[in-house]
Amino acid sequence: MPRFKLRFDEFFKRMAVAFFELFGFRVTTEVELFKLPKKADVIVISTENLNSEAIRRYFSVLNYFKEHNIISFKSLGDRVGQDHIIELLSYYAGYINMTTGASPDNTTISLIAGNLPPKSMEPYTRFCRNQSPGHWILELNLLEIHVLDLKELVLSGYDSYFLAAYAPPERLPYLAKIVQRTDPAGLEKNILDKLKESLYIRIKSFEPEDLWEGIMPTAMEADITDLVMPYLEKIREESELRGKLEGKLEGVAEGERRAKLETARRMHKRGLDLTIIAEDTGLTLEELKAEGIE
Repeated sequence: MPRFKLRFDEFFKRMAVAFFELFGFRVTTEVELFKLPKKADVIVISTENLNSEAIRRYFSVLNYFKEHNIISFKSLGDRVGQDHIIELLSYYAGYINMTTGASPDNTTISLIAGNLPPKSMEPYTRFCRNQSPGHWILELNLLEIHVLDLKELVLSGYDSYFLAAYAPPERLPYLAKIVQRTDPAGLEKNILDKLKESLYIRIKSFEPEDLWEGIMPTAMEADITDLVMPYLEKIREESELRGKLEGKLEGVAEGERRAKLETARRMHKRGLDLTIIAEDTGLTLEELKAEGIE
């Protein structure tokens, strides 16, 4: 299978949509929220009809979810610091103000870190409590921010298994054992299928090729490949479209450059000084000389 150009946070966002929709949640990206072309590391998981029974049954970590849940995801290479907490609070304030029905009473805030640096929670000791391994709660006045460290998080519910797909590589073998459970039915089968997709794409796109062979049975790859092919085909189409768009933009830029050079040549024939030509066309003296205009 070819390796696709895919950002880690984009991978998380795409699979979060598919996973949380199984429980009746709707996933909204940062770009959709604020209409700005920002890096998509903030999502909102929301629902009008919270399935409390499904949350209790299948969630072991995110069981604090309410009607609106703001999540900032930091991938393995991101360093989490105080500025991320401030940024997250600003998103929270903006979301509460812009979203009908959202309030501090029905909205949660989470910072999910693929690899939280050691002692990173020490500056918040006065208003921070350790809920469980890998799960910290910052209490800021009337607000609570849930900080989840994926390398330390206890893996015991399907939500934690989903998050394990974005944890450091040493946690992936455990997830591989989970997805090999036999004879699931109903919602559980759909959940396991999404976990298989997440694990497969994580390894095939971000990890050494031989890791998959080391933790998964060969017979299972064909089944999972069938599951993820629609997703991978969409990625391929988007990559091709992005390439075509970039090519068009490059073509436009080259056309503009040629037009400037033609103007520069006409000005040069009229005997105008190179400095004036450069100022009027936006070309540098070096570019003019490289084209024989000197």
